Amino acid sequence: MEVFKQSLMDTYHAEGVEFDWPCNVRIDEDMVVIEYLDDQEPIIYRGSSSGPGHYRLQKDGGRGDATLHRFPGGKILEGFWIEDVQQGMWRIRLEN
Repeated sequence: MEVFKQSLMDTYHAEGVEFDWPCNVRIDEDMVVIEYLDDQEPIIYRGSSSGPGHYRLQKDGGRGDATLHRFPGGKILEGFWIEDVQQGMWRIRLEN
């Protein structure tokens, strides 16, 4: 399993764009876990592989679904998310 403790997430949604949101990422061929803080509240999305480099995720303890995609050996995860009534895209730059 690869662990990226100093990754940075960009989110794009109707209210605007947020850049360089710190997050932790754990990823392997079968699963991915994204962890970050939002207003000091821990948010966790976790999911499983639906094909090489393709992941479907759900938010722990809440209403949230997402996708992430990664090229083999790539340092970028990209995808779509929907949480409650908001939706948008996200990009995560994987950094140790």
